[in-house]
Amino acid sequence: MFKRDHASVMHGIKTHKDLMATKDKIYLEYVEELRLLFESNPTQHNLVEDVMNCFTLEKLKKIKFRIKNNLYI
Repeated sequence: MFKRDHASVMHGIKTHKDLMATKDKIYLEYVEELRLLFESNPTQHNLVEDVMNCFTLEKLKKIKFRIKNNLYI
């Protein structure tokens, strides 16, 4: 499905666990985006609330991602 060999998959799993354990902010945001894409019943978000609480470029990117993927109610 992902066209990777066993060693690549094992390395990816180890890297994922390490980044999750260290709570790497950029990685956590990336994983959240992927989870939303693969989740069969994604959580709906409130656009007005997100915009009112948007004070960083990262949050603005998250809003853009949610709009693009129809994640707002």
